[in-house]
Amino acid sequence: MTKKEQNRESTVSLSKEQIIEKLTTTVIGRNLSLFDSVESTNLVAKEHIQRELVDGEVLLALEQTAGKGRLGREWTSSKGKALTLSIVLKPLVEKPYLLTQLTAAALAAALSPLADFGIKWPNDLLLNNKKVAGILTETVYSGSTLEAVIIGVGINVNQDASDFPDSILSKASSLKMELGSPLDPNAIAAAFLNSFEVMYQQYLQTKDPSLFLEICREKSLIIGKTVWIVNGKQKKKARVKDIGTDGELKIIDDMTGMEEALYGGEISIRGIDGYI
Repeated sequence: MTKKEQNRESTVSLSKEQIIEKLTTTVIGRNLSLFDSVESTNLVAKEHIQRELVDGEVLLALEQTAGKGRLGREWTSSKGKALTLSIVLKPLVEKPYLLTQLTAAALAAALSPLADFGIKWPNDLLLNNKKVAGILTETVYSGSTLEAVIIGVGINVNQDASDFPDSILSKASSLKMELGSPLDPNAIAAAFLNSFEVMYQQYLQTKDPSLFLEICREKSLIIGKTVWIVNGKQKKKARVKDIGTDGELKIIDDMTGMEEALYGGEISIRGIDGYI
């Protein structure tokens, strides 16, 4: 993204034509739909996955009214101020659960000209210790056969403080609020899709996740930190040691001193003493 693109007024809105114009991809985003308002782009993708949508198709919305993040958390968007999209993938990788971390790495790489973003394993991007983007990866099965993976991405782009509930203002923010100026969502969308295709195609070809997992390690906000591990009603303190070669989070239990591996699912990571 150029300085000119970064400093455009917040009146710049999502445009299918402007996004496609900036794409360097061969598959991702070459079929692209833009909706005015939907409950969730992931939900729209799931409803149409078998009949209409092709590999690499991207669905975007100016407004998302009932979006969900991991663990069923709400992710709605102020109309025209957030970037909400879903990517449909049909050539399937061996370990689709790693696509969440691939997406986080691709997003951090795409946004790196703007600032140094951190990744909170496995699916959140933070800037100045505030969440500005989240990822939700969902699978679609026909019987026992995996047919597609849908990757939902929400990026807070041009919201103001008044667009967030008071209850989350200390934890969530937008790029505009943190960087001090409005941004062009079309440039952000295209930069992310371009970055995603490079990493995804490499992963398809090599089956080696080390490139994007290394980015997740380098950008990790929790490696070396002591955190709370929350699983349902259970909660324990642990020190985060590393991200393993299979994307798992390696932790040292504070009580037992034993090393464990976490693989996401219903697990939530919460900070201690106000951190993340």
